[in-house]
Amino acid sequence: MVGQTVIGGGRFQLFVAFMTFPHFSQRPPQFIDTLPHRGAMCGLTLTISSLAQSAEPSNAALVRSLHAANSARGPNSQGLYTRRLDTPAGDVLVSLSASVLGLRGEGVTAQPLVGKRGVLGWNGQVFDGLDIGPRDNDTRAIFEKLEAGESPAEVLQEIEGPFAFIYLSFETNVVHFALDPLSRRSLLIHVPEPGSSCQTLILTSSRSAEGRRQGVPMRALNGGEGGSVDLSKLSRGDCVGIDFEQAVHLVSQPVRTTCLDWESVRLTKQHRVATVNTSEAPSTSLGAEPALAECNTFVKNLLGSVRRRVENIPPPLPGTSTARVALLFSGGVDCTLLASLVHQCVPIDEPIELINVAFEGPQKEVHRSARQQPPKIATYNVPDRVSGREAVMELQASCPGRHFQFVEVNVTIEESRSHRQSIVDVMYPSNTGV
Repeated sequence: MVGQTVIGGGRFQLFVAFMTFPHFSQRPPQFIDTLPHRGAMCGLTLTISSLAQSAEPSNAALVRSLHAANSARGPNSQGLYTRRLDTPAGDVLVSLSASVLGLRGEGVTAQPLVGKRGVLGWNGQVFDGLDIGPRDNDTRAIFEKLEAGESPAEVLQEIEGPFAFIYLSFETNVVHFALDPLSRRSLLIHVPEPGSSCQTLILTSSRSAEGRRQGVPMRALNGGEGGSVDLSKLSRGDCVGIDFEQAVHLVSQPVRTTCLDWESVRLTKQHRVATVNTSEAPSTSLGAEPALAECNTFVKNLLGSVRRRVENIPPPLPGTSTARVALLFSGGVDCTLLASLVHQCVPIDEPIELINVAFEGPQKEVHRSARQQPPKIATYNVPDRVSGREAVMELQASCPGRHFQFVEVNVTIEESRSHRQSIVDVMYPSNTGV
């Protein structure tokens, strides 16, 4: 069975809010029922600021805006941890905020997690490397290893999955941070230059509008990059602020080893993930049977990968028709294949939502009479909408018994323009659009 839900007009603003931005509490009940109850991803922000002669950190407005912007990335909980430290550079304030989108475990594990040894902010999922049960929370499992005395390097080198990691060790007063080797989570960094207007060190999932207005330069960590900030090595700058040069160390590595095992390199250098394919594909044909066997193996591995990503998502409440899984769906080969694989991983009595976004196309004029002003009718019959409708019918035919809810999100030209800057801020430092 195929269901259809249309989201249009002013409701696109709420759709954008649901997926990436603040104001989750403003969604009306009928809107919540048409979309998955889980948004984009979690958000992390760490700032290190001087408290010289002030109870508030330097760049206080910027710091507040970064923490607020990233709180929108996790609708289930938002937390803030602050610690005032006496360093060679004077009093500094370390702030770590984390917003959580709960996908695993019984209930929501609020962050940051604070223990005897340190405080953890985690944005990721563990698919392999740690023994985590279907109802266990991976954030809690990582935190328990750190509390047991394992180093961040020891913990991270076991993990397979996407992650951004920030950890402040109370024992050493060192901040550790890392990104997974394939860069499947975002983490931006700003290290103040001497004499710059922003004298706050920043690690953050996404930039804020205030950061853009102040022109604070940030760069995205590349896959496998990580490093540390040794707070005991901070020093006073020649002008107002902190000198971070001796305190900050960045490490980089090829794709198959942990990012904390490699020698330190200069922060200003750019690092890339090592080349995966080092030789050309064989020129000879495999033949029909070996090729089919390889295809079957590929589909089997892909199904296992999809299953690990959806099996731990909490089921919908009894008596509700809410989907636990939704896919952004254009009707292309990739998303249609993923939808068919999700079908094999989710109980047959649960719906799967396919979210299809269409931007307003050229308006058509409809003439009622020679005297009437021809009204403009927006059209959303764009290629992705047409291919999406066709693909969902094919899915329904090949997946009997499954209810696919085709959610049409209609975006007007005005709405697209009004949200453009907010989307660019979230994309930063990428700046390309279609």
